[in-house]
Amino acid sequence: MASNIEIENSILKRSETGFILFKIPFNSIRKKQTTAVKLDNEKIRVYVKGAPEVIIGECAYQLIDSGELEFLDQTEKDRIINEVVKSFAD
Repeated sequence: MASNIEIENSILKRSETGFILFKIPFNSIRKKQTTAVKLDNEKIRVYVKGAPEVIIGECAYQLIDSGELEFLDQTEKDRIINEVVKSFAD
C-alpha cells in the first residue's frame, strides 16, 4: 500500500504536468480531501484521504491479498475501525 507521502508526491508530480482535474480541500464537515487526476492512459484516478472512519464507511469493497475485490459489509468495516484504526491511536 502506498504511503500518504508517496500518494502526495504522485499528485504533485502530476500537477506539475497539468493532469490534476480537480481538488476538493479537506474541511471539518466532509472530514476528507479529494483529488482527481487524469493519468497518461487517459483514465481518471481519484485520491481520497481523511478520517479513517469516514473513508472506510464509504467503501463498498476491499482489495484482498489475491488481488480480487471482496464485498465490505458493515461488520467488516466495524472490525477494521475497532481493531486496526484504533490500534494506531494507542
